[in-house]
Amino acid sequence: MRRDQAHETATKQRGGDVAVVPSSRDPVERWLDVFIPMTGLPRARAEEIRAELEDHLRARVDDLMITGLGEPEAVQKAVAELGETAELARQFRTALKRRRPVMQTALVAAAGIALFAGYTAFNGNPASAPTTAHVAEAGVHQGGDPLAGIMLDTRAGTVRDVFAQFDDLYPGDILVYWDRLEDIGIEPDQPAEVKAARLPAARFLDSLTRRNPDLGPVATHLSGDLLEISTQEDFDRITTELRPYDIRDLAELRSGFDAGRLALGQNREWEEAAEQIAQTIMNLSDRDAWVDNGGEAASVEIAGASLLVKAPTRIHEQVEHVLGMLREDAERTRELAVAQQEIEAQRDAEYQAKQRRDFEEQSAQRAAQRAVESERREDERQRHIAELEAEFERLTQEVLEIQRWYAEVYEPGMITHQSADGTVKAPDPETRARLNADRNERQLREKDLQIFRDSVRQRLIVLKYGELPGAASANAAQ
Repeated sequence: MRRDQAHETATKQRGGDVAVVPSSRDPVERWLDVFIPMTGLPRARAEEIRAELEDHLRARVDDLMITGLGEPEAVQKAVAELGETAELARQFRTALKRRRPVMQTALVAAAGIALFAGYTAFNGNPASAPTTAHVAEAGVHQGGDPLAGIMLDTRAGTVRDVFAQFDDLYPGDILVYWDRLEDIGIEPDQPAEVKAARLPAARFLDSLTRRNPDLGPVATHLSGDLLEISTQEDFDRITTELRPYDIRDLAELRSGFDAGRLALGQNREWEEAAEQIAQTIMNLSDRDAWVDNGGEAASVEIAGASLLVKAPTRIHEQVEHVLGMLREDAERTRELAVAQQEIEAQRDAEYQAKQRRDFEEQSAQRAAQRAVESERREDERQRHIAELEAEFERLTQEVLEIQRWYAEVYEPGMITHQSADGTVKAPDPETRARLNADRNERQLREKDLQIFRDSVRQRLIVLKYGELPGAASANAAQ
């Protein structure tokens, strides 16, 4: 939609009661006065780009004013939509270094596309986007997929005609090896034969490959700014090289042996681990390209702690990617192993601590039991001592009682004595016989009591002191 048409339409939509005054040139020109010198473009080209940018900016400012913004706010928003001024100027300088006029147009379109985004959002008509949008994406593309953002008009006729669009859309130079493409059945004058009107460039190349899949795919190769289009086989041949890959860390992890075992000739486990790694690489990269799998593009040999891979660059990139994944997995395995070791160490420490606690508890229980038993035994010993002391005292009293009988009864009864009147009085035979009989009985009783008393005394000494007096020296003498 043209600017005056959008102005009129917006006015009618608002009931005709809003009058929009065309924007002043001053705010826009002030921004352009700052931006254009930053591009470093020659004067003539700078004037051309200034005119195009000014037209885009003013159109966008008018569109924003139609939505109800004031002119200062509309100018500020339109300029902000362009992005950072210095970055936009850098893109223009980069385009100048490429020395391709189409790039300047592409970058001007890139600046305009940001303004157009706001316009389409307001009008709700994304289908009316400018046809330069795809050019803009290609023009500012840096790094990554060289075909990203390039849309081809597949209705152009022949394959050559479609490829010719690359010259207008790709920011660098393009070289097509038609003789190689003809080897896989792709002729420049063949019809494009694609039903879609517009198709991403990468999809178009895939469609060419599907025409003769058995002959090999179409491929691209980027060398600086030069984009080459040929067969995959051709690029494989050109980029094939021999590279060593150190797999020491992976082989050590898989085999469980360090590289020092190789020097000792103990390399069976090591070789098996290296073969597993090589097989994993062949399985996860372009499988059909490897000689071991029947291909011709790539081969691998095991040399000590290294894999010697002869392959194209694309295969080497896949090898590096697979090795990177294996190392990431190995690192996770190591981390898990370390974590498991830490867990096991923690469990072992907890087990040892529990064992110590159980032992200490059992020791304490045994000590308590011993203390209780010792106290019980001591109580029993003291009770036994008390009983023996009581028995010893009883026996002693009984011996003393017999001895008192001797002194008070027997001896006085057996003695002849003279009374006060001079009469001599002697015990009669019957009394003497009775006293002698009592004496004999008491003598036997006293001997038994002395034996019992000595036995009790010895038992008391043992209970109190642990052994009889003189027993230690007697045992030593023996």
